Amino acid sequence: LEDEALERELVGFAAAVLPSRAAAAQRAALLTTVRAAAAEALGPDARVFLCGACAGGCGAVGEDLDATLYVPMTAQRSGHGGIFKQDCLRRVAERCRAMGLMATSGLTVRLEQTVNCGDADGVPRTCVVGGAMNLHCQSLLPLYGTRLLRGYVELEPRLPVLVAAVRHWARAASLEGEQSRGCLPSFAWTLMVVYYLQIAHGLPSLHAEGRGVAEQRGACEDNYDVSFLHALGTGSPTSVPKRSDPSATLSAAFKGFFLFFGCVFAWHSEVVSAANRLE
Repeated sequence: LEDEALERELVGFAAAVLPSRAAAAQRAALLTTVRAAAAEALGPDARVFLCGACAGGCGAVGEDLDATLYVPMTAQRSGHGGIFKQDCLRRVAERCRAMGLMATSGLTVRLEQTVNCGDADGVPRTCVVGGAMNLHCQSLLPLYGTRLLRGYVELEPRLPVLVAAVRHWARAASLEGEQSRGCLPSFAWTLMVVYYLQIAHGLPSLHAEGRGVAEQRGACEDNYDVSFLHALGTGSPTSVPKRSDPSATLSAAFKGFFLFFGCVFAWHSEVVSAANRLE
């Protein structure tokens, strides 16, 4: 009965915190506006890609969108030197403001779409709709992490619920946040859930599955190895990894996460690595 109650609570929690179709539509509208602003400010070859938890399928309602602005380098653009990124972000921010978005410039640009919410005691109020977006420039590495996360969501549809529940607990316990404050960032908690599912429930490693598959090999900035199997369902039947154990309930998987990291995981000698899981 206890497990059944927890199962119902997790299902209800997921319905409350995971984005609805309406929220997804608002986010899509914000992305469309920013992409149009980038094209008008920098040229038609300027691209805006979503990245992070929301793009990977594990973002909750109210979380900021993360995106990266990519502008191909040309001879004309190379003359900007070290201020190229800042100049691109500044120009996109200016265009976003002209299109009705709130934009705060810096090393990244924070964009918000707002609506008039009426007056409170004679003071006009605005409300953010569709969330906010943190726009980076020429930072492509996060796109690979996003694609990796989306691949695991395809293999394990329960992953967004488990990630949301674990992160909610971590925030309540003041354990999610900046590393300088002794906390773990949100993506670290996500990787811990993936690693636990690999060890305890048979979720495959997409890195291991992608080794030796030529079309999955890639290279990225700073010589990071970004090879993993990400084209699920598009290759031969032998190249599509198996799903994790579907018989485990949400409640069992949620409780098992804390049991694993509380009693099984060897904190002094083991490393959380979705790429090289222990067998």
